[in-house]
Amino acid sequence: MTAKTVASRSDLFSDAVVAVAFFDAFGELDMEIKAKLGGSRGPKNEFEKVDAVQPDAITLELIAEDGVQFGVVHCPASASGGRLPKDYRSEAMPGKDAIRAAVKLANDMKAAIVVLDPQELWPAEWGTLFVTEE
Repeated sequence: MTAKTVASRSDLFSDAVVAVAFFDAFGELDMEIKAKLGGSRGPKNEFEKVDAVQPDAITLELIAEDGVQFGVVHCPASASGGRLPKDYRSEAMPGKDAIRAAVKLANDMKAAIVVLDPQELWPAEWGTLFVTEE
């Protein structure tokens, strides 16, 4: 994992959500989207790494148990703009499915995505994790 530090979550939020929303089944950006975004490499995906589920963002939690890696998506009601009556937590799912679900939900809710990854499971091909200065 590559980590960097930025001043705030909003500094990188919009580009990361748009870019990750177009992952195909192989974890690559769709070629048509890459072309529209200005090149074959596509934009750099960046996500904030956090230490706990955040009340103002969709949290993608990465977990490994018994050698199996999976993701869980947390959506607090406070991040939904009044659309949800309570906090929600997804069932465990494969990591790629979890990041896709988190991106779709974040786009629908117009909320930021953060990553809870205490076991350092984040694959580099998904982008860069950064830590916000406090």
